[in-house]
Amino acid sequence: MATLTILEKTGALLEVKRGISEKRSLTEKEKWAYLAGLIDADGCICLCKKGNRVHYVVLLSFCNTNKEVVDYVAKELDVNSHYIQPERYIRNAKKLYTAHLWSRSRTKKVLEKMLPYLIIKWKRAKLAIEYQTLHKWRQGMRTPLLPREEEIFKEMKLLNHQGLR
Repeated sequence: MATLTILEKTGALLEVKRGISEKRSLTEKEKWAYLAGLIDADGCICLCKKGNRVHYVVLLSFCNTNKEVVDYVAKELDVNSHYIQPERYIRNAKKLYTAHLWSRSRTKKVLEKMLPYLIIKWKRAKLAIEYQTLHKWRQGMRTPLLPREEEIFKEMKLLNHQGLR
């Protein structure tokens, strides 16, 4: 019986044997390094405008065509995974699965654990952590953005649009 190892170059985590996943046990450090590698490759760290008010939230998302990998990320980040319908006009498009983390406190903790292992998205993670540290709530009402919060939003926007130039 042949075994297909997924992501072998990054320290194989999942093995597929007739559709049954077998998880190799990882240390806590290896787990966060592996998750950081996945986020570096197929993830997104950004600030999104929430509602029609000037209010931003940090979004950490991961998309992949391999459901098992997305389910693993979703399980480790304690979020749900979702299926996204490929565009109808794209012929032979694979199914796309995604996991999103919006929670202010959890997103900051996750990014802090991944930060030492991120390479491509290290700057985005640093900015997101800084934004969440500056971000304040008072009596349930959002205070106006600090100048540095607006600068962070603009920096993140530039970083996330680098490939479009």
